[in-house]
Amino acid sequence: MTENETPLTNLPEIVRNLRSAFVAIADGVKPLLDGVAFVLEVNKRLGKIGWLPHHTTPFKLVLETEPDKLAGRLEEYYSREWAQVRRSILTRLDRYEIDPEARATFREAVNAHGHGLYRSSCRVLFPEIERVLWVEMHGADWKHQITSQKEFIALLNRYPAGIALTDPWACELYQKLSDHIYVKAEECNQQRFESIPNRHAASHGRIVYSRLKHSMNTIIMADYVFAVISAAKRVAR
Repeated sequence: MTENETPLTNLPEIVRNLRSAFVAIADGVKPLLDGVAFVLEVNKRLGKIGWLPHHTTPFKLVLETEPDKLAGRLEEYYSREWAQVRRSILTRLDRYEIDPEARATFREAVNAHGHGLYRSSCRVLFPEIERVLWVEMHGADWKHQITSQKEFIALLNRYPAGIALTDPWACELYQKLSDHIYVKAEECNQQRFESIPNRHAASHGRIVYSRLKHSMNTIIMADYVFAVISAAKRVAR
C-alpha cells in the first residue's frame, strides 16, 4: 500500500466484483427457482382436479389448459396417448429393484388399464404394494402388521434420496402417501378420497373407484412406491 493509498481506494472495483459474483449466483439460482415455481404450479393445478403428478404428465397441457377443462383434457390425453404412456411406465419398471411377482402384477394392472378395466388397478395394486413392503421390510415375517405402512413412512423419512428420486414432483407423492393413501376413510371425510383412491376406502368398498382417473392415480402411486423401495436399496448399499 502506498502512502496515499487507503484500504478504500479499490472499493469501486471490489463492489463491481461483488456485483458480478451476485449476478452470477442469481443467474445460477434463477433456473432452480423457475423450476420450483413450475413444479408448484403444476401440483396446484393437478391437486384442484384430483390428479397426481407423474413423469407421464403432459405438463405443457396442464399449464396451458383452462382449469375447468383440464380434467377432461387429461382423460383425453391418457386415452389417446396410452401406448406411449404405457411404454414410458414399463421402461422405468424394468429399472426398479423389485421382485418378479411385483413386476408381473404391475404389468397386469397397467395392461388392464389399457383395456378400460379401471376397477382392477385399486383392487390389484394396493394389496401388491403391501406384499412388496412386507417382503422388503419384514422379510415376509407373518407376525408383522403392515396395513398402516407406518414403518414405510419412517423409511422414507430416513432416506431423503428415496423420497426425491430424480423427479421433482415426488415430494407431492410422498405427501399423498403419508396423509391420504393410508389414512382411515370415514363418512365425514369421504369426499377428499373420491378422486385419489384411498386404500381403506377401496379395500372395504366404501368408495367405488371405476374411472380412468382413479386407475391412473393408483398406477402412479404404485410406481412411486416401487421407485422409492429401489432408491432406498441403493442408498443402503
